[in-house]
Amino acid sequence: MDKLSIQNHYEYSRNMGDECEGKTAPDESPDMTLDIREDHCPITYVKTKLTLEAMESGQILEVLIKGGEPLRNVPRSVRGEGHTIVSAKRCSNYYRLLICKA
Repeated sequence: MDKLSIQNHYEYSRNMGDECEGKTAPDESPDMTLDIREDHCPITYVKTKLTLEAMESGQILEVLIKGGEPLRNVPRSVRGEGHTIVSAKRCSNYYRLLICKA
């Protein structure tokens, strides 16, 4: 794992509360929600990519995702496609990502 990946993973996993904590963007509300907490890689990114393809530029996708490999791979791949991670929060046993479509 490269230095940037380690830093990004740390940012997503450093908060350990029962309520959602972490980076926030209170003015951003999602246009769509994708729950992939029960899925495994690589299907987690495939579903995220297909959902983003169906959206308009500038729309916000909320992704509910578990930690570990999906949490490392989905944000990295999303950024690689030119999209922006607007917010990342830990919510008890999963994470909530807000992604702005490029």
